[in-house]
Amino acid sequence: MSISGSLITFGTEPNSGYTRAIVTSDGTLLIIVTKGSKDQGASWSNPVVGAGVVNRPGMPQILNLDNGGMNLMMVYESNANGGPMQVWAKTSSDGGNTWGDPNLILDNSPGNAGEPGITSIPGFLVVSSGSDMNMKVITNTNSDGSGAWSQPITVIPGADYGGVTTVEGGVMVLGTVNQIVVMQKFIP
Repeated sequence: MSISGSLITFGTEPNSGYTRAIVTSDGTLLIIVTKGSKDQGASWSNPVVGAGVVNRPGMPQILNLDNGGMNLMMVYESNANGGPMQVWAKTSSDGGNTWGDPNLILDNSPGNAGEPGITSIPGFLVVSSGSDMNMKVITNTNSDGSGAWSQPITVIPGADYGGVTTVEGGVMVLGTVNQIVVMQKFIP
């Protein structure tokens, strides 16, 4: 990730190579779950504990809930209960300085739900998950993520490890099937 000529790299796990960041309305560059910078990466704050679970929180994604403001939602995978991977969410109303309690939003037991992605379109939050060889999505009609999430919807059967992004008229869900990237438009 390049910020004003500075190269910033980081990971959620040792040597993971995953880069996850967001810039808040006051210019704070956040490394999800860990540290923030107000000077484009020249210095960093003390670590901010975001996931709040001890059993392998990972693959975090973050979404700004109010177009550059301070309200954020983070989704991540964890086997917090000692079983299969699940997708959890937390919110922050202060740009990531503090995080609310974890909320289990996708439990695919007895299988796994992992590597979540998150995006929003008018009227919906959409979270994707590569869940034991089926790319699934869940939706929430509350723009702040409060309230109930939908039941999982399989969008790409046989796929895993992908993501989700906003496209005109809906979202594009990505997944891999036999090492081939598959895309499927999803309209809630």
